[in-house]
Amino acid sequence: ALTLLEKALEVARAEELKPTSVRHHIRLPKAQQLHERRDDARKTYGRLTEHRPEDKAGWLRLLDFDLQHGDSDEDVRAVIADAEDALGPDNLLELLVLRAAWNLLSDHWGEYTAICRDVAARFGNSAEPRKLYLVARLCALSREPVVTPKQLVKMAARAAEEDPKAWHQHTLGLCLMRDGQEAAAIRSFHQSLAQTWHGAPVNWLGLALAHDAAGQPDQAHKWLSKAQEWRVADPLDSKSVMHPHERIACELLFREAEQRLGRNAEAHPNEPARNERTSP
Repeated sequence: ALTLLEKALEVARAEELKPTSVRHHIRLPKAQQLHERRDDARKTYGRLTEHRPEDKAGWLRLLDFDLQHGDSDEDVRAVIADAEDALGPDNLLELLVLRAAWNLLSDHWGEYTAICRDVAARFGNSAEPRKLYLVARLCALSREPVVTPKQLVKMAARAAEEDPKAWHQHTLGLCLMRDGQEAAAIRSFHQSLAQTWHGAPVNWLGLALAHDAAGQPDQAHKWLSKAQEWRVADPLDSKSVMHPHERIACELLFREAEQRLGRNAEAHPNEPARNERTSP
């Protein structure tokens, strides 16, 4: 039987006449990482940004790779600067969201809040649903949002009304939960689950948190257990097939849910009380 790497290499050979294929440049490095070929994986992502510098997906995957593997802040800034040269400053939101979420996960609260305030000021009144969703979701990932929960609900509701995709419904649920509207949040998470989306686990975690806040521990533990069983089969590491935004949201919501529902209760205090430390 062919290994995953061999299958990916077969795809690569079959697509030699299409060297700019996004599918190839995302599949192949995942296989390379499974076989501990990190340097090759990084070069593959780099080639995608060279072949298609106008494609945000390539820059997002390259930045995600560098963040996951602990590259220096200088290297991370260099990737973002190169992306800004290629995409322009108004097209960096997806990269800024990823970097800010990594700062939150790394307990680097100051960096996280600075990016939240910046993107909320720049894009919080956008007419584009995706921009509204990205800003609202980023800010709602913290249990104590930098932007007021009512502002987040307003942004997320506009995105969901104009384009009721699963990820927009999920974000609305998350923002409603931060605003103390647990019943409405639970409905929104279920509306998201009713659609086909690879990010379903973030809804399970949202439901665990919302039911816990609503004083329904049995339901909360049920949804958390479902997410934990899934995580055993599909670990949230550098080889995960999840989109970077969904994967890091899962990590943050897992951390919060397990703390709130009684696991690792002392491991992660509320964000504003965290000690600053160097991180990308």
